[in-house]
Amino acid sequence: MAAMLATAVASGSAACGGGRRSSEDPDHRLSSATERLLERARAEERAHRYDRARALYRRAARDAPDRASAARAWRELARARLFWGEIGDGEAALNRVVSLAPGDASAWHDLGVVRSRLGDAAGAEHALR
Repeated sequence: MAAMLATAVASGSAACGGGRRSSEDPDHRLSSATERLLERARAEERAHRYDRARALYRRAARDAPDRASAARAWRELARARLFWGEIGDGEAALNRVVSLAPGDASAWHDLGVVRSRLGDAAGAEHALR
């Protein structure tokens, strides 16, 4: 089920424009320090060193110098946590994303999907509206 949820969230993100933003878009440019940490986290994740990846994603979110960088780091942490089957933690990370970037429709969509999977119909409806 966790893999299905991660796939649904990933495909929903792509449909809504989520995931990586173009570096050409100045409103979504990441700080170089955040990008470096996220690159390291993704490398650790690819190597199946999930504890190290988790720590790097958290550090990127914690140390991000601006809201856009923090939202992106929380977004990537949410994706990873959902993929790893850590659904409650993925939901918490998505909550951080929407608090930092309330206009991010793809984050709201993903939060709605996750809440629905967790059986929170009212919370899912709120997120999807």
